[in-house]
Amino acid sequence: MEKNRLTVTINGRMYTLVSEETPEYMDEISAYVNEKVAEVKKNNPGLLGERPIVLAALNICDEYLKAEKGGKLLLDKASRKYDEIVAENKELRGLLNDSEYEIDIAALRHQLENANNEIARLKKKLGGSNK
Repeated sequence: MEKNRLTVTINGRMYTLVSEETPEYMDEISAYVNEKVAEVKKNNPGLLGERPIVLAALNICDEYLKAEKGGKLLLDKASRKYDEIVAENKELRGLLNDSEYEIDIAALRHQLENANNEIARLKKKLGGSNK
């Protein structure tokens, strides 16, 4: 894949980024870093040199690790929910199959009753015609 180059300014210094990412994305992440450095400097006006950048990097890493952990927790929760749904689905399919058999049995009983009624009717008719 083609490498893109982009010159960005972070904390007043210019850096050339080289990446397979789009220039728009590189600009977006450098703006985010700049925003975090500005927050650190605002909250700690006495920090000089590289310290605001290092603290911003630590804050960004903290956000990342917490988001990653939160993502894993969500994935685990979704996985457990999926397993519950699969088990429930299996149980419902079993119940559905059982109820289908019950319906079939009920239908067969109904057919048997109709057949018995028809036999009784025919016997009656047959018995009445012999007289």
